[in-house]
Amino acid sequence: MSDAVIRIAIDSRDATNGARTIRRDLDSIEGKTNNVRSAMSSLAKVAAGAFALETFRRAAVQLQRVADAATVLENRIIATGTATAQLEGVFNQLSDVAIATRSNFQGTVEVFSRLAVSSSELGVSQQQLIGFTKSLNQAVQLSGASAIEANAALIQLSQGLASGTLRGDELRSVLEQLPIVADVIAQEFGVTRGALRALGADGEISAQRVLAAFSAAGDDLEQRFAKQISTVAQEAEVLNTAFVRFARNLDDVIRLSDLSTSTLRGLTTVVDGLNSAITTFDTNRGLIARTQRTIFSLLGLSEDATSQEIAKIGSA
Repeated sequence: MSDAVIRIAIDSRDATNGARTIRRDLDSIEGKTNNVRSAMSSLAKVAAGAFALETFRRAAVQLQRVADAATVLENRIIATGTATAQLEGVFNQLSDVAIATRSNFQGTVEVFSRLAVSSSELGVSQQQLIGFTKSLNQAVQLSGASAIEANAALIQLSQGLASGTLRGDELRSVLEQLPIVADVIAQEFGVTRGALRALGADGEISAQRVLAAFSAAGDDLEQRFAKQISTVAQEAEVLNTAFVRFARNLDDVIRLSDLSTSTLRGLTTVVDGLNSAITTFDTNRGLIARTQRTIFSLLGLSEDATSQEIAKIGSA
Protein backbone atom coordinates (compact mmCIF):
# COMPACT_ATOMS: atom_id res chain seq x y z
CA MET A 1 0.00 0.00 0.00
CA SER A 2 1.53 3.38 -1.00
CA ASP A 3 1.49 6.36 1.30
CA ALA A 4 -0.31 9.45 0.07
CA VAL A 5 1.17 12.76 1.17
CA ILE A 6 -0.59 16.10 1.17
CA ARG A 7 1.81 19.07 1.09
CA ILE A 8 0.59 22.19 2.85
CA ALA A 9 2.13 25.64 2.39
CA ILE A 10 1.10 28.29 4.88
CA ASP A 11 1.60 31.97 4.17
CA SER A 12 2.30 33.38 7.67
CA ARG A 13 1.54 36.90 6.61
CA ASP A 14 -2.11 35.99 5.98
CA ALA A 15 -2.44 33.51 8.87
CA THR A 16 -3.46 36.03 11.50
CA ASN A 17 -6.09 37.73 9.37
CA GLY A 18 -7.33 34.36 8.13
CA ALA A 19 -7.61 32.99 11.65
CA ARG A 20 -9.65 35.99 12.70
CA THR A 21 -11.91 35.56 9.72
CA ILE A 22 -12.39 31.89 10.51
CA ARG A 23 -13.14 32.61 14.19
CA ARG A 24 -15.65 35.27 13.25
CA ASP A 25 -17.36 32.98 10.77
CA LEU A 26 -17.36 30.04 13.19
CA ASP A 27 -18.89 32.20 15.92
CA SER A 28 -21.52 33.33 13.46
CA ILE A 29 -22.17 29.76 12.40
CA GLU A 30 -22.52 28.64 16.01
CA GLY A 31 -25.07 31.34 16.78
CA LYS A 32 -27.06 30.86 13.63
CA THR A 33 -26.88 27.08 13.87
CA ASN A 34 -28.69 27.35 17.17
CA ASN A 35 -31.37 29.33 15.37
CA VAL A 36 -31.57 26.69 12.66
CA ARG A 37 -31.78 23.91 15.23
CA SER A 38 -34.61 25.70 16.99
CA ALA A 39 -36.39 26.40 13.71
CA MET A 40 -36.01 22.85 12.44
CA SER A 41 -37.12 21.31 15.72
CA SER A 42 -40.36 23.24 15.51
CA LEU A 43 -40.75 22.69 11.76
CA ALA A 44 -42.69 19.46 12.24
CA LYS A 45 -45.07 21.19 14.64
CA VAL A 46 -45.51 24.09 12.24
CA ALA A 47 -46.18 21.74 9.32
CA ALA A 48 -48.70 19.79 11.40
CA GLY A 49 -50.37 23.03 12.37
CA ALA A 50 -50.51 24.16 8.74
CA PHE A 51 -52.11 20.86 7.72
CA ALA A 52 -54.68 21.13 10.52
CA LEU A 53 -55.50 24.73 9.62
CA GLU A 54 -55.88 23.88 5.92
CA THR A 55 -58.17 20.96 6.74
CA PHE A 56 -60.21 23.21 9.00
CA ARG A 57 -60.34 25.92 6.32
CA ARG A 58 -61.68 23.50 3.72
CA ALA A 59 -64.32 22.26 6.15
CA ALA A 60 -65.32 25.84 6.94
CA VAL A 61 -65.57 26.70 3.24
CA GLN A 62 -67.73 23.63 2.59
CA LEU A 63 -69.97 24.50 5.52
CA GLN A 64 -70.26 28.03 4.20
CA ARG A 65 -71.39 26.74 0.80
CA VAL A 66 -74.04 24.55 2.41
CA ALA A 67 -75.15 27.44 4.63
CA ASP A 68 -75.44 29.61 1.49
CA ALA A 69 -77.62 26.92 -0.10
CA ALA A 70 -79.84 27.01 2.98
CA THR A 71 -80.10 30.78 2.64
CA VAL A 72 -81.25 30.38 -0.97
CA LEU A 73 -84.01 28.02 0.21
CA GLU A 74 -84.99 30.48 2.94
CA ASN A 75 -85.29 33.22 0.34
CA ARG A 76 -87.59 30.98 -1.71
CA ILE A 77 -89.82 30.59 1.33
CA ILE A 78 -89.73 34.34 2.08
CA ALA A 79 -90.76 35.04 -1.53
CA THR A 80 -94.07 33.26 -0.85
CA GLY A 81 -94.99 35.97 1.65
CA THR A 82 -94.01 34.00 4.72
CA ALA A 83 -93.43 36.33 7.66
CA THR A 84 -89.90 36.50 9.07
CA ALA A 85 -91.19 35.32 12.44
CA GLN A 86 -92.56 32.17 10.77
CA LEU A 87 -89.57 31.51 8.51
CA GLU A 88 -87.66 29.21 10.86
CA GLY A 89 -90.76 27.17 11.64
CA VAL A 90 -91.65 26.67 7.97
CA PHE A 91 -88.03 25.89 7.07
CA ASN A 92 -87.81 23.23 9.77
CA GLN A 93 -91.18 21.71 8.85
CA LEU A 94 -90.19 21.40 5.19
CA SER A 95 -86.83 19.89 6.13
CA ASP A 96 -88.72 17.43 8.34
CA VAL A 97 -90.91 16.54 5.35
CA ALA A 98 -87.85 16.01 3.13
CA ILE A 99 -86.22 13.78 5.76
CA ALA A 100 -89.39 11.81 6.53
CA THR A 101 -90.05 11.14 2.84
CA ARG A 102 -86.34 10.66 1.96
CA SER A 103 -86.72 13.32 -0.73
CA ASN A 104 -84.63 16.12 -2.15
CA PHE A 105 -84.88 19.16 0.11
CA GLN A 106 -84.57 21.69 -2.70
CA GLY A 107 -87.36 19.98 -4.66
CA THR A 108 -89.54 19.93 -1.55
CA VAL A 109 -89.12 23.67 -1.02
CA GLU A 110 -89.69 24.29 -4.74
CA VAL A 111 -93.08 22.53 -4.77
CA PHE A 112 -94.21 24.27 -1.61
CA SER A 113 -93.07 27.74 -2.68
CA ARG A 114 -94.68 27.58 -6.13
CA LEU A 115 -98.05 26.67 -4.63
CA ALA A 116 -97.73 28.97 -1.62
CA VAL A 117 -97.59 32.00 -3.92
CA SER A 118 -101.09 31.10 -5.10
CA SER A 119 -102.37 29.83 -1.73
CA SER A 120 -105.00 32.58 -1.42
CA GLU A 121 -106.44 31.74 -4.85
CA LEU A 122 -106.32 28.02 -4.03
CA GLY A 123 -108.07 28.59 -0.73
CA VAL A 124 -105.61 26.52 1.31
CA SER A 125 -103.56 27.26 4.41
CA GLN A 126 -99.82 27.02 4.81
CA GLN A 127 -100.14 23.84 6.89
CA GLN A 128 -102.34 22.25 4.24
CA LEU A 129 -99.69 22.98 1.62
CA ILE A 130 -97.01 21.39 3.81
CA GLY A 131 -99.24 18.31 4.23
CA PHE A 132 -99.80 18.17 0.47
CA THR A 133 -96.04 18.41 -0.15
CA LYS A 134 -95.44 15.47 2.17
CA SER A 135 -98.08 13.28 0.48
CA LEU A 136 -96.78 14.26 -2.95
CA ASN A 137 -93.22 13.31 -1.97
CA GLN A 138 -94.44 9.92 -0.77
CA ALA A 139 -96.29 9.30 -4.03
CA VAL A 140 -93.18 10.28 -5.98
CA GLN A 141 -91.05 7.79 -4.03
CA LEU A 142 -93.65 5.05 -4.50
CA SER A 143 -93.51 5.72 -8.26
CA GLY A 144 -89.94 4.42 -8.29
CA ALA A 145 -88.51 7.21 -10.43
CA SER A 146 -84.84 8.10 -10.21
CA ALA A 147 -83.86 11.27 -8.38
CA ILE A 148 -83.27 13.13 -11.66
CA GLU A 149 -86.54 11.94 -13.21
CA ALA A 150 -88.52 12.67 -10.06
CA ASN A 151 -87.08 16.16 -9.69
CA ALA A 152 -87.81 17.04 -13.33
CA ALA A 153 -91.38 15.75 -13.06
CA LEU A 154 -91.95 17.61 -9.77
CA ILE A 155 -90.87 20.88 -11.36
CA GLN A 156 -93.30 20.27 -14.22
CA LEU A 157 -96.08 19.37 -11.81
CA SER A 158 -95.51 22.41 -9.59
CA GLN A 159 -95.46 24.68 -12.64
CA GLY A 160 -98.78 23.27 -13.82
CA LEU A 161 -100.40 23.59 -10.40
CA ALA A 162 -99.06 27.14 -9.96
CA SER A 163 -100.77 28.08 -13.23
CA GLY A 164 -104.06 26.72 -11.88
CA THR A 165 -104.49 23.77 -14.25
CA LEU A 166 -102.50 20.61 -14.97
CA ARG A 167 -102.32 19.98 -18.72
CA GLY A 168 -100.00 19.65 -21.71
CA ASP A 169 -96.33 18.93 -21.09
CA GLU A 170 -96.74 19.15 -17.31
CA LEU A 171 -99.43 16.45 -17.31
CA ARG A 172 -97.50 14.27 -19.77
CA SER A 173 -94.42 14.42 -17.54
CA VAL A 174 -96.48 13.23 -14.54
CA LEU A 175 -98.05 10.39 -16.52
CA GLU A 176 -94.68 9.19 -17.83
CA GLN A 177 -92.49 9.62 -14.76
CA LEU A 178 -94.82 9.52 -11.72
CA PRO A 179 -97.47 6.80 -12.19
CA ILE A 180 -98.55 6.74 -8.52
CA VAL A 181 -99.09 10.52 -8.59
CA ALA A 182 -101.19 10.05 -11.71
CA ASP A 183 -103.20 7.28 -10.01
CA VAL A 184 -104.01 9.54 -7.03
CA ILE A 185 -105.31 12.23 -9.39
CA ALA A 186 -107.26 9.67 -11.42
CA GLN A 187 -108.96 8.40 -8.25
CA GLU A 188 -110.23 11.89 -7.54
CA PHE A 189 -112.01 11.91 -10.91
CA GLY A 190 -113.05 8.26 -10.78
CA VAL A 191 -111.27 7.44 -14.03
CA THR A 192 -108.28 5.41 -15.16
CA ARG A 193 -104.83 6.88 -15.51
CA GLY A 194 -105.07 6.93 -19.30
CA ALA A 195 -108.25 9.00 -19.20
CA LEU A 196 -106.42 11.89 -17.58
CA ARG A 197 -105.09 13.09 -20.93
CA ALA A 198 -108.58 13.93 -22.14
CA LEU A 199 -109.43 15.62 -18.85
CA GLY A 200 -106.24 17.65 -19.05
CA ALA A 201 -107.00 18.74 -22.60
CA ASP A 202 -110.40 19.98 -21.43
CA GLY A 203 -108.82 21.92 -18.54
CA GLU A 204 -110.59 19.82 -15.92
CA ILE A 205 -107.55 18.99 -13.76
CA SER A 206 -107.45 22.11 -11.62
CA ALA A 207 -104.98 22.72 -8.82
CA GLN A 208 -107.82 22.57 -6.28
CA ARG A 209 -108.84 19.09 -7.47
CA VAL A 210 -105.23 17.85 -7.29
CA LEU A 211 -104.87 19.17 -3.73
CA ALA A 212 -108.16 17.52 -2.78
CA ALA A 213 -107.00 14.24 -4.34
CA PHE A 214 -103.86 14.12 -2.19
CA SER A 215 -105.74 15.16 0.93
CA ALA A 216 -108.08 12.19 0.46
CA ALA A 217 -105.25 9.77 -0.32
CA GLY A 218 -102.96 10.96 2.50
CA ASP A 219 -103.49 8.05 4.90
CA ASP A 220 -103.20 5.41 2.17
CA LEU A 221 -99.97 6.94 0.89
CA GLU A 222 -98.59 7.07 4.43
CA GLN A 223 -99.25 3.36 4.98
CA ARG A 224 -97.83 2.30 1.63
CA PHE A 225 -94.74 4.46 2.05
CA ALA A 226 -94.07 2.99 5.51
CA LYS A 227 -93.65 -0.44 3.90
CA GLN A 228 -91.15 0.76 1.32
CA ILE A 229 -87.47 -0.13 1.76
CA SER A 230 -85.20 2.88 1.48
CA THR A 231 -82.39 3.01 -1.07
CA VAL A 232 -78.85 4.29 -0.64
CA ALA A 233 -79.69 7.30 -2.81
CA GLN A 234 -82.67 8.14 -0.61
CA GLU A 235 -80.63 7.88 2.58
CA ALA A 236 -78.04 10.16 0.97
CA GLU A 237 -80.80 12.74 0.49
CA VAL A 238 -81.71 12.42 4.17
CA LEU A 239 -78.08 13.03 5.15
CA ASN A 240 -77.84 16.00 2.79
CA THR A 241 -80.96 17.61 4.25
CA ALA A 242 -79.72 17.07 7.80
CA PHE A 243 -76.37 18.63 6.86
CA VAL A 244 -78.07 21.68 5.30
CA ARG A 245 -80.08 22.21 8.45
CA PHE A 246 -76.95 21.79 10.61
CA ALA A 247 -74.96 24.30 8.52
CA ARG A 248 -77.81 26.80 8.69
CA ASN A 249 -78.07 26.52 12.48
CA LEU A 250 -74.29 26.73 12.86
CA ASP A 251 -74.16 29.83 10.67
CA ASP A 252 -76.67 31.48 12.98
CA VAL A 253 -74.40 30.85 15.97
CA ILE A 254 -71.00 31.60 14.39
CA ARG A 255 -70.71 33.43 11.11
CA LEU A 256 -68.91 30.88 8.93
CA SER A 257 -67.60 33.58 6.60
CA ASP A 258 -65.82 35.25 9.54
CA LEU A 259 -64.45 31.87 10.61
CA SER A 260 -63.04 31.22 7.14
CA THR A 261 -61.33 34.62 7.17
CA SER A 262 -59.71 33.97 10.55
CA THR A 263 -58.46 30.58 9.39
CA LEU A 264 -56.89 32.09 6.27
CA ARG A 265 -55.06 34.62 8.42
CA GLY A 266 -53.74 31.80 10.61
CA LEU A 267 -52.46 29.96 7.54
CA THR A 268 -50.68 33.12 6.38
CA THR A 269 -48.85 33.35 9.72
CA VAL A 270 -47.77 29.70 9.51
CA VAL A 271 -46.50 30.09 5.94
CA ASP A 272 -44.50 33.17 6.96
CA GLY A 273 -42.91 31.10 9.76
CA LEU A 274 -41.93 28.37 7.31
CA ASN A 275 -40.39 30.93 4.96
CA SER A 276 -38.33 32.37 7.83
CA ALA A 277 -37.03 28.92 8.82
CA ILE A 278 -36.05 28.12 5.24
CA THR A 279 -34.29 31.47 4.83
CA THR A 280 -32.31 30.95 8.05
CA PHE A 281 -31.19 27.50 6.91
CA ASP A 282 -30.17 28.77 3.48
CA THR A 283 -28.16 31.67 5.03
CA ASN A 284 -26.17 29.29 7.26
CA ARG A 285 -25.50 26.95 4.38
CA GLY A 286 -23.86 29.81 2.48
CA LEU A 287 -21.84 30.87 5.53
CA ILE A 288 -20.46 27.34 6.01
CA ALA A 289 -19.38 27.21 2.37
CA ARG A 290 -17.66 30.61 2.68
CA THR A 291 -15.74 29.50 5.81
CA GLN A 292 -14.62 26.34 4.05
CA ARG A 293 -13.22 28.39 1.17
CA THR A 294 -11.36 30.66 3.65
CA ILE A 295 -9.69 27.67 5.34
CA PHE A 296 -8.60 26.19 2.01
CA SER A 297 -7.20 29.56 0.94
CA LEU A 298 -5.11 29.89 4.13
CA LEU A 299 -3.75 26.39 3.63
CA GLY A 300 -2.89 27.12 0.03
CA LEU A 301 -5.24 24.42 -1.19
CA SER A 302 -7.87 24.37 -3.87
CA GLU A 303 -11.16 22.60 -3.24
CA ASP A 304 -10.79 20.47 -6.39
CA ALA A 305 -7.21 19.43 -5.55
CA THR A 306 -8.14 18.52 -1.98
CA SER A 307 -11.05 16.39 -3.18
CA GLN A 308 -8.70 14.53 -5.55
CA GLU A 309 -6.14 13.86 -2.78
CA ILE A 310 -8.83 12.57 -0.42
CA ALA A 311 -10.07 10.30 -3.20
CA LYS A 312 -6.57 8.89 -3.64
CA ILE A 313 -6.35 8.13 0.09
CA GLY A 314 -9.62 6.31 -0.01
CA SER A 315 -8.58 4.18 -2.96
CA ALA A 316 -5.11 3.35 -1.60
